[in-house]
Amino acid sequence: MLNRMFYILCIMLLVTSSCNSNTNSNTKSAKEVYELQERCQKSADAWFQENTPKAGESTSTFEYRNHYNKKLNKCFVLFTAIVPTWDSNNKRGDTGERNLLMDINENNEIGEFWQFNIDADKKSGENKRGYGDLIDIESSKQIKCDNKDDWDKLVKPYMEE
Repeated sequence: MLNRMFYILCIMLLVTSSCNSNTNSNTKSAKEVYELQERCQKSADAWFQENTPKAGESTSTFEYRNHYNKKLNKCFVLFTAIVPTWDSNNKRGDTGERNLLMDINENNEIGEFWQFNIDADKKSGENKRGYGDLIDIESSKQIKCDNKDDWDKLVKPYMEE
C-alpha cells in the first residue's frame, strides 16, 4: 500500500511539474529566435534580389525592411518602391509610392498601399492620400485604407511583434 501511494505521488509530481514547465511548443529559446531572425533576413534578401530590377535598370528606387514575428512565427517583408511619373511630353511629373507587405515563407501578399502625388502632399502638408488594403492581424478580415498613416498603423503589428 505504501509503495502504491509513493507511486501515485511520483506521478502527480511529474504531471504537476510538466504542467508548470516552460517547454511550451510556442516558446522558443533565444538561440532559436536568433536563427529564425537570421533565416528571415536571408529569405528577405533573396526575395528582394529576385523581385526588383538591378541598379540602373529602372528610374524607381526600391527598399525593404524585414521582420521575424515571434508571435505569428512568420517572416514578413515590407517592400517600398518610389516611382517617378512622366507626363505626355516625357517630362518628369510627381512621385508615387507602392508599399507591399509580404509573408515571405508562404510567398503571400498580406496587403498593399499605393500613394500618388507624394511631392504635392509634402508641399501642402496633406495626409498622404492613397488607396490600399491589408489583412487585419487580429480578425483576418480585409481592411481598406486611404492614407499612409492608416496603412502604417495596420502594418505595425506585423512588423513589431
